Amino acid sequence: MQIEATVIEACPHAPWLVFIHGFGGNRATWRRQISRFRRQYRILALDLPGHGESQHGISQENASLEQVAAAILKLLHSHGITQADFICLSLGTMVLCAICHLEPQMVRCAVLCGAIMKVGWFSQLQLWVGGILKYLLPYRAMMRLFATALMPLPSHRVPREYLVRECGKLGQREFHCWYRLFCREIHYISRNAGDLPAGRTLVIMGAQDYAFGRGARLVCSQLPGVRLQVMEHCGHVCNLQRPGEFSELARSFFEQAGALQGGANAE
Repeated sequence: MQIEATVIEACPHAPWLVFIHGFGGNRATWRRQISRFRRQYRILALDLPGHGESQHGISQENASLEQVAAAILKLLHSHGITQADFICLSLGTMVLCAICHLEPQMVRCAVLCGAIMKVGWFSQLQLWVGGILKYLLPYRAMMRLFATALMPLPSHRVPREYLVRECGKLGQREFHCWYRLFCREIHYISRNAGDLPAGRTLVIMGAQDYAFGRGARLVCSQLPGVRLQVMEHCGHVCNLQRPGEFSELARSFFEQAGALQGGANAE
């Protein structure tokens, strides 16, 4: 299982910040956030297996979420990282929860964008139907259907088109394997939510995230150590739809959690 990453060490003695993108994306998802945090952190932005420049995916491995997390931990250790802050998106939030389960001391603070914490019956039905349609529809038609179901409004056009474009680079076989993993592990966070760092986890959801927003609000209400922030007029991928506001929410949270010392190093 191959994982490629961009490493930026503009501040040699700063804490580490790790970015984990979502299904079909790549490390370029975080371009605006990397620009915002590179003067305060050493940064590692990775491509999940089969995504971006990580050529060897999971299509021949039938991997689990925890196997993906273990591969990421191996990468972090190879860079001498023993503790870091994390910003994760969508499927990446599930991977982060698996990292917390396997090696809780690795995660100091975490920001989960578009967290997949609990899935209602309608979203489960959509995933089940999608699992059938992916064998009946052309590959790119399936990708567009998936993206439209996730981000249906006209205001979601930018992240929706990004997802369609980047998913096209996965290849049909890899897309199907990740789709199966996603459906198989969809309840991972709800089963293991207690592994998230209490008092050091921020969940950022779009008010228009109709697929996962309600479930995230429900789980967060049961976890007093997890803070929920809702971004108005946003869908599932807040960091692409309103990158400046998202970055400021993350920066403010890290500062309050003690990960950053005041605002002295802020841009």
